Formats: sequence, structure tokens, C-alpha cells
Amino acid sequence: MTATVQALRDVELAVFTLVALVALRRWVSRRGAARAWLAATFGVVAVALAAGDLLPQTSDSALVHLAQRLVVAAVMLFPYFLYRFMETFERTTRRQRVVAHALVAAVLVATFTVPFAQPGDNRRPAAIIVYLVLIGLEWVVLSAIVSTRLWRSGRGLPTVARRRMQMLAIGAAATAGAVVVALLSPTAEATWLTVVVQVVGIISAVLFLCGYAPPRGMVRMWRARDVEGMHGALVALGRATRPDEVVDDLLPRLAELVGAQGVAIYRDGDALPLGSAGRTQPAREGLARPIAPGVTQLGAEHLSLVLPGGRLELWTSAYSPFFGRDEFDLLRTVGGLVQVTLERTVAHAREVAAREALDEAQGLAHLGSWHWQLATGVIEWSDEMYRIHGRAPGGDPLTQESLGAAIHPDDRADAYAGIGRTVATGEEYTGDYRILRADGSIRWMHTRGRALHDASGAVTALVGTAQDVTEARRLDQLRSDFVANAAHELRTPLTTVAGMATLLATQRDRLTDTELAEVFDALGRQGQRARQLVTNLLDLSRLEAGRVPVQLSPTSVVRVIDLAVETAPPPTPALLSVVIAPDLTVLADADRLSDIVVNLLTNAYRYGGPTIELRAEEWEGEVRISVTDDGNGVPGDILGELFQPFSRSAAVTGTPGSGLGLAISQRLATALGGHLDHEPREPRGARFVVTLRAAG
Repeated sequence: MTATVQALRDVELAVFTLVALVALRRWVSRRGAARAWLAATFGVVAVALAAGDLLPQTSDSALVHLAQRLVVAAVMLFPYFLYRFMETFERTTRRQRVVAHALVAAVLVATFTVPFAQPGDNRRPAAIIVYLVLIGLEWVVLSAIVSTRLWRSGRGLPTVARRRMQMLAIGAAATAGAVVVALLSPTAEATWLTVVVQVVGIISAVLFLCGYAPPRGMVRMWRARDVEGMHGALVALGRATRPDEVVDDLLPRLAELVGAQGVAIYRDGDALPLGSAGRTQPAREGLARPIAPGVTQLGAEHLSLVLPGGRLELWTSAYSPFFGRDEFDLLRTVGGLVQVTLERTVAHAREVAAREALDEAQGLAHLGSWHWQLATGVIEWSDEMYRIHGRAPGGDPLTQESLGAAIHPDDRADAYAGIGRTVATGEEYTGDYRILRADGSIRWMHTRGRALHDASGAVTALVGTAQDVTEARRLDQLRSDFVANAAHELRTPLTTVAGMATLLATQRDRLTDTELAEVFDALGRQGQRARQLVTNLLDLSRLEAGRVPVQLSPTSVVRVIDLAVETAPPPTPALLSVVIAPDLTVLADADRLSDIVVNLLTNAYRYGGPTIELRAEEWEGEVRISVTDDGNGVPGDILGELFQPFSRSAAVTGTPGSGLGLAISQRLATALGGHLDHEPREPRGARFVVTLRAAG
């Protein structure tokens, strides 16, 4: 039995010596309070075990007795040093610290004051029993604190760190258990109980070694699950297309990989992160210190890892810088990939946003872009080009043949000739042509393009834009018609005025008084007509520019209608009936509203039947003022342009009027915050309704 015990002691000494040397080497190379306490922890045990084998079991020498007590004291420091190692990460409560220090002090004092029993003397005096109880309490209490804290704090950390902390926790508990069993041994002789204690001691030493410096094979085994999770994260990285996918999915996976409560990725020089997940907070001033190559500790639970072109910040456990050191390289690799992916998705998102903004701008301007690859004949269109041609965006690329089919036959030759000149000479292409849309409608296009050349100068492709200018051409035509109509309307009274003036200048003496009166009367009428036409044109111009001042206020509808009827009374034989709801008020400008009603009455007198009705009523918070006649109604040829300036039907040729009244009235109604509408009547007649907000 003695030989077995001695062999086990040798193994125990060898393992603890190995642990002590590893701890000492780590402390020398990396320093730090935690490594210092751990080196001291295993160092005192190794020294004590070695000294115990070297010192004689029996001796009368006082120096030997002192050395024996020093060896025992060194062993008694093991749980305390382990406790101090744990406290470098997480401070215990004040009560726990007081108890720990008191137990260690009591055990050390007793070690040097209590008389030890002599070999062969199995009696245990009261002092020895008290001393053994103190030893048991010290080991159990301190080891329990250490084991509990390490085990609990390891939860949530990455697998390797968690397993290392669990190994140390089990080793501390096992060592304390072995000490308690040894204390309970009834004799100092070698027994099977001694063998158990030695075996447990060896196991605890192996656990300490695996917890502090685990073999690579063990680390790979522990890390297998994390590697699998990392593989899933890398797959997700390859699939990510949006920044929110990285922030909402991949960054939490990265935090989970290292057991972090928060994670953020920064570009070099940026104060704001590219993305973050979990709990993050600013670093404290003055706390930064390097703990590994490329790793800086910014706080007790705040780490910063250098990445290519940036940094990765983690908010994790205080134990992570010590136990999770092996994960830094893995974390840096994955973090770098996440950073690259995040930058890629941010750039992609900006590109998508720019493309959408461009598409929106093209849609607003009805301006599409195109790219014609001459070698293949394929023509690529932007989405707006498809919409201009009445096709769904994203269709198949076009060819020269399909483009030719879309161009109006009368314009096809000129369009091809212009493109041919650009290909032959490299000069810019500009041209207008019509297209045939899928629904059969015709649109005008204004196209600009230029040639792209290869290194030899040969034209390889054409790029350009095409804008739907149908509306612009329509407006140009309206503008031309407006000028022509205005000139025509002014020419008639001005021609009359010029003719009468010439007549007066050349033949005044030959004219009778009656003829002179007729001439002056004609001059007055035509001058008034010209003045009214110019006034209407100026009013219309100011309305189009939004420069007509209006003063909105509660206005009596009765007063407005009385003023309008007084200004435009019904001519003979027209009959006008007025129907107004009592106490009706509207939010309007009285003078401008009266102008609208006068215009509507004048049109009804000129183009309507003999019976006209002027009605005003309130409906759902709005006031509707309508003028209805029983004439032939609005001719169909001008219904689409009824409120355009100079809009007059051929059916009313010969009837006086400039074609500006409805245009001015419609724009006045808009300026008053309402609208003017035409409502056909059955079987004949027309109704014009101006709708405004009620004042009440």
C-alpha cells in the first residue's frame, strides 16, 4: 500500500509541477493579476508536495519542524490564492471577503501555534481537532465560493471558455473534497482512503491543467459545436443582401458565438458603428489597455478587436479576456467577414436606393435610358423605357428588329439614318420620332445618344436617353394655338378701330352727323372689346402664375349672387330663376366669386336655352353654386378641353365670345380652394357647378 501511495504522490507531484510551470510561463509571457494568482496557487502546491517528499518524517530539529509547518502553511494558501484569482474577475461580497480572510488568518496562525502529533500517535487533542475543523472550513468555504462563481459565470460564454471554467470549478471542488476526506482519515498510515485522496488529487490536478491550458485536441472537440454555428453564420453571410439582415441576424449570431451581450462593428475613424446588436455602451475614459495582439480591453466587460479597416467591439463577461483568449483569432476572422459583408450590403443598399431614385426621377421626367450593344444587337432598357412604350418593366431585351417595329413607319427611316450617322462618325445623335405603344396609342419621343468606343477607336455600343415629349408637344401646340387665337381675337376689334380711324382721318368732312355717331359708337364698342380681351388675358396669366390675390372670409352667398345678377342681368327673352338657401355663407373672396358667377351666367345667356336657373345650396360642409340652362349642351368636340383658353366649338361660330371665360372661372375656383365642374343634363342642357367650403 505504501508503494502505491508513494507512486501516486509522485504522479500528483509531477502533474501539479506541470500545472505550476505552465502557469508560471503564462504569467511571465503575458503578465496580469489573474495569471499571477494562478501561478502562485499551483506553485505553492507543487513546492509543498516536493518539500514534503524531501523533509524527513521524524526529526528533533527545530528547523525541520519549522520547515514542516511552512509546507503545511503553503498548502493552506492554495484555496485562498485560488479565491484571489477568481476575485480578479468578480468581486465577492464584503461578508464573503471577511470570512475568507478570517479563515485563512486563523488557519495560518494555528499552523504555527498548535502542537503537531508525533508519528505513531493516533490521539487527537482538542487543539488538533479545532485546527482540522478550521482547515476543513477554509477549504470547503473558499472552494465553494470559487467553484460556484466559476460555474455560474461560465454560462452564456462560448463553449471553450465555459468548459475551461467548469474544469477549474470541478478541480477546486474535487481538491476540497480530497482534503476533507484526508482530514476525516482516522490514522496517518497509508490506507485505501489515502489512495482515494491521492487519486482525487491527481484528477483535480489534471482538471486544473485542462482548465488552464487545455490540449489542442480537447479544444477542437469543445469547439465543434461553435464551429458548426460559425459555418451557419458564414453561409448566412454569403446570402445577406441588406444591412438589416447582417444587423438583425448575423451580428446576434456573432455575439452568441463568443457569449457577448452586445457587439458593434466600426470602420476606421468612424464614431458611429456600421451596425450593432444587443447591449452596447460607450467606453470609459482612461481604461483602455492591450491584453493581446490586436485586442484592447476598454472596460471590465468591454473589448475591442482590430479588424482589417475597422474594429469589432464586444460587451461580454469579465472572464472572457482570460478564458476566451483562444477565440480572439476566430472572432477576428468572422468579424472581418461580417464587416466586409456589412459594407457590401450597405453599398448594395445605397446602389439600390440610387437606382430607385434614378427610376423615380426617370418616371417623373418620363425619361428612360438605353444601351445598344452593336456586336449582339441587344438593346437594354431602363424600367421607364418599358413604361413609356406601354410594356411591363423587366421584359426581354430588345433587338433592332423589335425596336424598328415600335417606331412609327413614317419616322422609321429618319430614326435609322440618324443612328447610322452616329455609328459611322461617332457624333452625338439627337432626334424626334413617334412610337406605337402596345395599346395602339402614339407617343412622341425625343432621343439623345452617343457612341462608345473600344481601345482601337471602333464604335462598340450606343448609349442614350429617350424622353416622352407628347405632353410637351401638346403644350407647345396649345401655346401656339393660344397665341394665334389671342392674335385673332385682338385683330378683329383692332382692324375695326384702324378702319374707323382711317375713315375719320380721310373722310370726316363728308360724313353726316348720323354716320359720325355710328363710327364713334363702333370705335367705343371695339375698343371696349379689345380692352376686355386684354384684361382677360392678363387675369388668365396671373392665375396661371398664382399671382392673383384672394382674401378668404365668410361671405354671404345672397350678396354675391345679387351682385352677379346686377352685373349680368338676363337679356330678352331669357328667363332667369334664382334659388338660394337662406343664411347661406361660404368661405371665399366675394369679388372673385362674383366674377365666376358672372362668367357662368354670361355663357348660359350666349350658348344656352331661354330658361336659366341659378341655385345655391349646402351639402356635407360644402356650398354648391350652379348655373343650369336648357340649351343644346356643350358640343362633344370640346368636352376634353372645355376649361382650356380659347376653347370654342365650331358649332358656335358667329356667337360673340373669346373662349376665356370658363378657363378663368375654373382657375379662380381653384384659387378659392374649390373646383368648377361641368355636368351634362338629359335630355338637353348643361350645368356648371362651383363647389367651395361652407363658412359655418
